Amino acid sequence: MTMIGRTIGPYPNIAHIRGLEKADSGTALVMELVEGPTLADRVARGRIPVDDAQPIARQIAEALEAAHERGIVHRDLKPANIKVREDGTVHRICAVPGPRVGGRGL
Repeated sequence: MTMIGRTIGPYPNIAHIRGLEKADSGTALVMELVEGPTLADRVARGRIPVDDAQPIARQIAEALEAAHERGIVHRDLKPANIKVREDGTVHRICAVPGPRVGGRGL
């Protein structure tokens, strides 16, 4: 099984995958713990000024581009899966790997 964090390698805006845990009920993806608010939390506080939103959007796009260049599609991208530090740094996009481009599954 190839996961996004391992395939891309260390990338500043993508969560690092630590491993997989198997149990009778299924398999769990173990990722690094990053504390702090999500983009959903930040949006819930009110409008994000354009000067703050543009760098956040750029960092998200760069992380997705890094994944897409390696044939990986994130299948659950939403504000609740994106951690944003108070200084506006996108610390990680929580990886929920989708299918690889070209029909090869994960």
